[in-house]
Amino acid sequence: MSTTTWSSEFPQAAHALAKAKLHGRTGQAYLLIGDSTEQLERFAIGWAQTAACTSPQPDGMPCGHCRNCTLLQDGNYSELLRLAPESKSRIIPVDAMHEFERKIILAVPEGMLKIGLIVEADCMKTEAANAFLKTLEEPPRDVMLLLLTTRPQLLLPTIHSRCQKVLLLNNKFNYNDLVPKEYLETLATLHRNAGTRVALRAINALQELFGGLQAKAEETVKTNWDPQWDDLAAEDKSLRKQVEEQKKNKIATEYLRLREAYLNTLQAWFQQRYLVAVGVPEASLPQPEFLPYAQGAAPTREEAEEDNETVQTFIRALKANVPEELDLAAFALQICKKG
Repeated sequence: MSTTTWSSEFPQAAHALAKAKLHGRTGQAYLLIGDSTEQLERFAIGWAQTAACTSPQPDGMPCGHCRNCTLLQDGNYSELLRLAPESKSRIIPVDAMHEFERKIILAVPEGMLKIGLIVEADCMKTEAANAFLKTLEEPPRDVMLLLLTTRPQLLLPTIHSRCQKVLLLNNKFNYNDLVPKEYLETLATLHRNAGTRVALRAINALQELFGGLQAKAEETVKTNWDPQWDDLAAEDKSLRKQVEEQKKNKIATEYLRLREAYLNTLQAWFQQRYLVAVGVPEASLPQPEFLPYAQGAAPTREEAEEDNETVQTFIRALKANVPEELDLAAFALQICKKG
C-alpha cells in the first residue's frame, strides 16, 4: 500500500505515531477504534510499516524502500500475523486465538518486527479474549499487537486497559439520537455507594423504559405497515395467517433492535466511565454527549473494571432469557452497593 494512504486519511494520528517511532516511544499494544474495518486495516498496515521501517524519514514516516517497507507494501511480510472472525460464525474462537499466540511467541528474524493484527477484535469470544490477556499484558520482545474495532463497547475493560488507544472516527456515533434522555439520566444515577434507595428508583425507571420497548416496536411496525397486505388477506384465511405471522416477526425484530440500542448505550456509558477513571482527558472521550449527564466522583480504575464486568454479566443474563425485571434489579443493586 502507499505510505501516503494511511497518513492522508488521519494525518494527525499518523504523524503522532510516526513521531513516537522516531523518538523510540513505540508501544507494544494498540487499540484502533473507528467507523470502518477496511479503513482501520489500512491505517494499521501503514502504522505497522512505519514501526517496522529501518530507514525512516526525518519526520518518522517510513522510507518506502527498505526491505521491511517493500515486503509490507507487496503483502509479503512474513512477520505479519492476521486474525479475523471466521466467515460464517463471525466469531474469533479460542482455538484460533491459541494458534495466533503460538505464532506470536516464535522468534523474530533480526531486523524485523512481528505484527499481530486482530481484525474486528470485538468478535473474540470471552474465552478467546481471556486467553489473550496475558500475551497482551506482556507481549514478547520485537512484537507489536494491533487490535481493530468499530464496536469498542463490546471489548472487555481489561483489553482496553492494556492498549494504547488510537481514535480514527469519521462519524462519531451520538447516543442522544438512539435513546431518550430519561435513559441517560437514569444511568447517571448508577454509581458506587449510591445506596439501595437510589438503586430502587433506578430499577423502577429502567423497568419502565425497557418495558415500553414492546409498545414502541408495535407502533413502529404499525406506522410503516402497508395496509394493502391486510386488504389482500381479508378474504383469504390462509393468507391472513401468513400476514399476521409476518407482522409478528417484524415487531419481534424491531423490539430486539430497540433493546440492542439500550444495551449498547449501557455498555458505552460504563466504558466511558472507565476511560475517565484511567485519566483520559475530556476532549478525547469518544462519547461527549454523555458528559452533561455525568454526576458524582469518577470511580477508581478497579471499581470501573468491576462495574464493566457487572454490565457484561447483566447483558449475558438478559440474552440467556433471565427475566428482565430480575436482571435489571440485580444489576442496579450491584452497581450502587456501598462499601
